[in-house]
Amino acid sequence: MKDASLVVDHRLAVNPATADAMPRLDREQLWRGLVLRMRCPDAFLPGLDECRIEQAAEGEIIRRLRFGNEEVLDRVIFHRAEAVEVEVLARPGGGRFRQRIAIEQDASGELWLHFRYEALSADHRLDDEMAPLIEAAYRQADRELIQRLRQFAAAGTLG
Repeated sequence: MKDASLVVDHRLAVNPATADAMPRLDREQLWRGLVLRMRCPDAFLPGLDECRIEQAAEGEIIRRLRFGNEEVLDRVIFHRAEAVEVEVLARPGGGRFRQRIAIEQDASGELWLHFRYEALSADHRLDDEMAPLIEAAYRQADRELIQRLRQFAAAGTLG
């Protein structure tokens, strides 16, 4: 039987030519921004009511996120200056969810973020008619993440 997981995999330019008015992000600022996104997700996720870091170890945190009456427990793994990975450990309704955001740099020195989502639950299935809308929402959220990181950089938050 074929796995019905919804997979979204795409790359976005960090400093596109169309973003001239905003400061260019360097690799270290980009990394600091991804760490900020994972440690303080309320600054990035509309609808998130609370984030508690339940455990912290070298290169890893376990968070409890509350969205209204629902709670999600997840693990974030930090691959220093390279990538962050999120795996949901427990969520209402079960299922599985993984996210990876990797920093990539091409031969010309341009920075990219490579996003990959893998999800399987009652509301995240490849064969669901809503799958294209969910994929579009992930892609939009990723564009907004880069925009938010650029705003933080402009304010001096990312160094």
